[in-house]
Amino acid sequence: MNIKLQWKLFLMWAILTAFTSHAISREESNPERRLPRTSFDISQLERELKSENQFKRRRALRELIFIGADGETVLATALDSEDSVLRRVAILKLAEKAPPEHRYAILKKAISDKSDSVRRTAVDILIYSSAEIPRRNELLQIASRDKNKSIAAIAIRKTFPFYKEVIPFRERVDIMDHAESIKIEKKIEMPRKGWKFTTDPNLVGHTKKWFAPEFNDTNWKEIEIGKHWDNFGVKYVGIAWYRNTFALPAQINAAAVELIFEAVDEAAWVWVNGQYVGQHDIGSRGWDRQFVLDIIDAIKWGTENQITIRVFNEIGAGGIWKPVRIEILTI
Repeated sequence: MNIKLQWKLFLMWAILTAFTSHAISREESNPERRLPRTSFDISQLERELKSENQFKRRRALRELIFIGADGETVLATALDSEDSVLRRVAILKLAEKAPPEHRYAILKKAISDKSDSVRRTAVDILIYSSAEIPRRNELLQIASRDKNKSIAAIAIRKTFPFYKEVIPFRERVDIMDHAESIKIEKKIEMPRKGWKFTTDPNLVGHTKKWFAPEFNDTNWKEIEIGKHWDNFGVKYVGIAWYRNTFALPAQINAAAVELIFEAVDEAAWVWVNGQYVGQHDIGSRGWDRQFVLDIIDAIKWGTENQITIRVFNEIGAGGIWKPVRIEILTI
């Protein structure tokens, strides 16, 4: 089992043990509410899994697991419990022990659970577990539409295959000795108007190559950057796409061509001429952060260049809400 999942399981059990131990001690300290202990009476513990008393239920499952009596029948009982803690524990254990097809059915049920914590546990297993889980991406796609936007955001990021290590040119270790020699040869403001825009609630844009220069976007909405998409009547939370073109001058002996976004609310993935050039994806705190991508390997000098930006917004207003510019750097 993946080490991250092992840690999550360990921490969950530490919290559960502390909570139930405290609760049981409190129950047993009251003569009128004392709960009889039946530590290793397996049949009794199995019955207590269905108790109306949550402390009995949780203690029973803890002790069944402790003595190794947590077979699929026991865990299936816990999985159907009204107690979300029992359901979470059962999901974690079954994700480790059950056959692959059973894992799929268990996790499919879990990602539709009424409890946010249970659904989040299922998504964590889908992302971090090294166990065989059939149709894992299918389940993550379902989770990406979760009503809890934080859970959906985790699944959305995991289902997207594009990633590039991004280090701005002026922050590269090999450039530090030349920092004082770097010159901005030319600045080019990206057009505010003329952008094509569409939402992508089904997360299909990257699979249909909406970033390809030849893609036909004539049916997309016209929009501007420098403002949230809400300003143009788009009341939407999720993934959306922007497309446009920009012109570059005749070739310059440049060391870098930096594409500078003053802010995108809240994450962005960028292609230039169909080539993936990088991302800004640090979670919800990235909504007002400037970021820089060196696009020198993707551009064409002396002609029009095509740019596509995939934007994700988790809550509130979204979009490329501040200006974008290009700085051509020489040394």
